[in-house]
Amino acid sequence: KIDESRQPASAKPPTSVTSSEPAVATEPSTSSKEQLDAVASEKAALQDKLRSLQQEAARLGMGRGRGRGRGGMGGPWAARPMMSLDKRPRTLVLRNVGQDAAEQLSSEMAQFGEVENIDKLDDQNDAPFSYAVKYRARWEAEKAMKAIHALDLFANVQVEWDHQ
Repeated sequence: KIDESRQPASAKPPTSVTSSEPAVATEPSTSSKEQLDAVASEKAALQDKLRSLQQEAARLGMGRGRGRGRGGMGGPWAARPMMSLDKRPRTLVLRNVGQDAAEQLSSEMAQFGEVENIDKLDDQNDAPFSYAVKYRARWEAEKAMKAIHALDLFANVQVEWDHQ
């Protein structure tokens, strides 16, 4: 048997009150029905808004991360999609390009990324030539700039960014 004196007052079982009148179920009043209807309609409106916001978040590529507490979505070290516009130059200027390198320029530059266009900068017909090579993305142009001197045909080529 449990010692009732050691239990808190809230833990004691309630005593039942007996009444001679039977319990009658009362129907909610009109004002409480209106309140329930108002709450239900507000709940439905909020659920609709939540669904539309979730769809917009999915469209923008925002996942269902934790997003609560300190650090937000995993802190600054978390991998996030890059969604900023890079306005740095994507065009490389190649100077002192020899005849053999000029003939293979398109295929050689394409190995570093998608080339949008290649323009000859001077009108001379004799080597050395100068070319402007425009890549689709900055990182592709950076890759070409770092690796171009490793190619035998481009060993003596001068490479710089076109800042136009």
